Amino acid sequence: MATWQQITRPVRKELERFSLEKCEAIAKALCPRIILVIGLGTFEVLAQGLPVLRKKHSRRPDVLAREGQIWGFPAIGVAHLTGSRINRHDADRLAAFLRDKTGFQANPVSLHPDM
Repeated sequence: MATWQQITRPVRKELERFSLEKCEAIAKALCPRIILVIGLGTFEVLAQGLPVLRKKHSRRPDVLAREGQIWGFPAIGVAHLTGSRINRHDADRLAAFLRDKTGFQANPVSLHPDM
């Protein structure tokens, strides 16, 4: 992230605009059943979404997942797994939520780097 911040703001904005346009074109060409966004900050840039899963076993009930739409497609945004300090119980809950929504068999260990 520090390197990205060293790029001048006008160039960063142009790169972000270009990337966003390409992502939208790819999504519209593929017509995905669902879009999964890693990182709630990124999700909030792309969509308005309601919290659908919060941490239970934490001092703060931080959001683990949000649902919304991106470019007309259903979308789920999840907390970025490297920085959100998800404990084992909440990692299991997030894996079950994603499994129910997508049919993908997520391994809870992959959601928690310390397991």
